[in-house]
Amino acid sequence: MNVQKFFRNQSRTLLMVFMAALLVVFLIGDVLQSLPSGGAGNQKIGRATAFGKTIYLSDVNASKVKLDICRMLGVPTPPVDELDFCLLEQEAQAMGIDIGREQAKDFIVDRLGERAEDLLKLARNRARAGYDDIYDAVADSLGVINAIQLQSLGTGASLARQRNDFRNQNQTAQVLCTAVDAEAFLSDVPEPTEAELTEFFEKYRDLEAGHTDDTIQFGYRLPDRIRVEMLTVDPRQIKAKVPIRGSETRRFYDQNQSRYMKRIETPTSDVVGPTSLPSSQPEMTIEQVPKTYEEALAEVRSDFREVKAIEEAKRLVYDIRSEAIGPWLNAERKDGFRVAPASIVSFKELQEKYSKRYPVQYRESDLLENADIRTFFGLRPPRSIELRMGADQLLFRVQGLYTPAGKDDVAVLSVNEPTDVLLVQQQIQPLGRQGDYQAYLLRVSEVVPAGPPTDMESLREQLVRDWKLAKAYELAGEAAERLAGEVREKDIFAGVAQATWLREKLGIPSSKDPATSQPSLTAAQEKYRRQLGPFAPSGGMKRNTPFVIHVGQVDAIPEQIFALDDAEDKVAVLPSARNFKWVVVEFKQLNPVYEGDFTLQRQRPQPDFESFRIQQRLYSSEGIRARAGFEMAGSGDEEEAQQAASR
Repeated sequence: MNVQKFFRNQSRTLLMVFMAALLVVFLIGDVLQSLPSGGAGNQKIGRATAFGKTIYLSDVNASKVKLDICRMLGVPTPPVDELDFCLLEQEAQAMGIDIGREQAKDFIVDRLGERAEDLLKLARNRARAGYDDIYDAVADSLGVINAIQLQSLGTGASLARQRNDFRNQNQTAQVLCTAVDAEAFLSDVPEPTEAELTEFFEKYRDLEAGHTDDTIQFGYRLPDRIRVEMLTVDPRQIKAKVPIRGSETRRFYDQNQSRYMKRIETPTSDVVGPTSLPSSQPEMTIEQVPKTYEEALAEVRSDFREVKAIEEAKRLVYDIRSEAIGPWLNAERKDGFRVAPASIVSFKELQEKYSKRYPVQYRESDLLENADIRTFFGLRPPRSIELRMGADQLLFRVQGLYTPAGKDDVAVLSVNEPTDVLLVQQQIQPLGRQGDYQAYLLRVSEVVPAGPPTDMESLREQLVRDWKLAKAYELAGEAAERLAGEVREKDIFAGVAQATWLREKLGIPSSKDPATSQPSLTAAQEKYRRQLGPFAPSGGMKRNTPFVIHVGQVDAIPEQIFALDDAEDKVAVLPSARNFKWVVVEFKQLNPVYEGDFTLQRQRPQPDFESFRIQQRLYSSEGIRARAGFEMAGSGDEEEAQQAASR
């Protein structure tokens, strides 16, 4: 099959399909399944079959090598494990998709540009594979992606679904709203008794907060938390201490000469006429030429010292890691985790030992939730380049919080086990490019699994606030019902204007009073005034409206409003419990949508989210294996298959 010709002829049709397929790749997420390991040659995976053929462990291992190669090169791969990738390869072959080495070479050069040669060498060394093997791996991965693209042509939404989506995205209803905020009623709520507070705490202590439009649900369950120790060397702090030699700076200048330029002005015409006249001045040409080494020496020394400081800092962290990981290297594994050795190196001792040349920073955190990891590191968490995983992910794959499956044990930690060296990338100015800037060595020193708080004393202030807010929400609901009754008798403008009882409660003077036509309101009073309105949702209410001004996030409210079109009573009181507000709505009119607009939209290329949902099912591990007819063993042979799979 000539893939290049196919894409040339069908480029317009496949443009959106290609983007959709790549988006699906990221939407699916990692589907990591337990796989058999070890062994060589054509060892079977139990008695596994797919596509009517026997699947061998060597086939799966080969697919793993291909995935590793492609990910090192940044070639698109579906985020599946090696077994599922092996099945996708066979599926692509059955579809007649055949991408050759030359096409793979062209793709690598186009994608990687000047980096292609270096990355190919890196992949060859790490995978211990020849260049032809690398090109074949890339070709097979592109074949799988191509198969996904072609299959996505048949995953679009039905005409009925498209009509429904068009209606949800485009039909509007004219409504007027007013919101009653529970916070305005807090002053009417008495302090809770000890019994009431205890009952409230017991009700929500082991729940996670989950307010919806209809329901208030507080939650005080504590998430997984960890304590982290960190060692790092900041290149900025050691730059002044880094020694450099003249030969090194000269070599750096020769390699980066184009970064040290100066402006030279030269005349482009001879001077004619009296030199005192302005017109006699020659035209000048400005050129950029390299500075000599002597002219650029001060800049070169500063830049090279910065680059060397970055490398020295990283090298020192790698040296520290080598000593810290030593006792763990020969530790046996139990349930996927290394068993802690009898003697563990102290991070504080490592800091003291390795700070003799350059200052090593040590820091220990408080108990951190996952969301706190970014704050702990200041800018962004460092990442493991090899694992393609940030510290916010890796540190929570720790014994006591995480259960590894199959070969997942390469990216898990025991308590006090040092991580690999993690790196933060940023722009390295002297080199004019992004690069590994600062290295970190981390370990989790304490693990506290998720669970309810042991007592309510530390939460007392929050508990009182939440208890009172729940009671205030009930009072606000009663006020909203009373307001709605007045709106039904008149209309929403008259109802709001004449609800003096509510305005007094909110501290909002009547706008009709000349003496208070320009009242001075507190921030809270001004907020209540805007919420009282009446106001119309910006752009009109739609069925898929996610947010309403002066209310906040809404889920159920839009459909409840559209249901008023068929109701006799066009006024409704709708709860917005997640925002601790009640919304009084007066439904005015449902605006039509037109067939002609729907037809025009169908003719335009656009993402099809129903297609994404279908493809998520197609390319989940379950979907892939179901299409392939994958079976681990025949009937009655499950135990034999499990034993074979574990060998």
